[in-house]
Order: sequence, then structure tokens, then C-alpha cells
Amino acid sequence: DVTCGSSQARLAVSGPQLTSATTRSSSPMATATERYLSEALGTYLLVFTVGCNVLPGSGAFAVLSIASVLMVSIYALGGVSGAHLNPAVSFAFLLKNPENAVEMGIYAAVQIGAGILAAFSYFGLFGLTFNLAPG
Repeated sequence: DVTCGSSQARLAVSGPQLTSATTRSSSPMATATERYLSEALGTYLLVFTVGCNVLPGSGAFAVLSIASVLMVSIYALGGVSGAHLNPAVSFAFLLKNPENAVEMGIYAAVQIGAGILAAFSYFGLFGLTFNLAPG
């Protein structure tokens, strides 16, 4: 309750509820095809954005662009598939829930395929590729 002068007004604040979308686990209502397409789309967008920022040598805003695509993908797709968008994240979920081994294996395969497709896409756009390596 919030008191304003002599009258009293009730303030309703709605915040995010702890649901499967906010804990990054997949929705039980989404079909398997929807979950896999969600992972493919998010991974494709992320890898394509990284390639389009790295190849032309984008400056300081490359990080903002990549982070924005990641954030939008997680918010848009998180409620469908959990928005892992990376085989390493799927592997971490596998360690947490070993009974989901088949699902996480399919997620990883879809993510790798989408990443390769995104690499072909930015190669088609720029005619260049890059080696992602430490150092």
C-alpha cells in the first residue's frame, strides 16, 4: 500500500514469476520440433551476428550488437526451448539432468548445424571466414 496525502492507493507491482522460461528450461507445452527450431534459430542468429561483426572488423559496438542479439534471442526463445544456444550450455544441462541425454544430444546437433549454416551465410555475404581460436 502507498499513502499519498490523505488518500490511500494500492500499488500493484507485477514482476517476473519463477517459471520454466526464467530458469532456462524448456516448456513442456512446446513440441520437440518447436524446441529444436527454436534452438536452431537462436544459434543461427548468434553465430551470424558474431561473424558479421568480426569479419569487417567492427569496432566498439560489436560487443553491443552481439550482446543484444543474445539477449533478444534468450527472451524470445527461452520459453520454448530454454535458449541454450550453445552446445556447452546443453552439456551443462545434461550434467544436471542425465535423464535428458537424448534431448540434449539433439540440441547440441541442432546448434552445431545452425552454427555451420550461419558460417556459410556470412561467408556468402563477405566471401571471408575466420578461425576462432584462443589468443
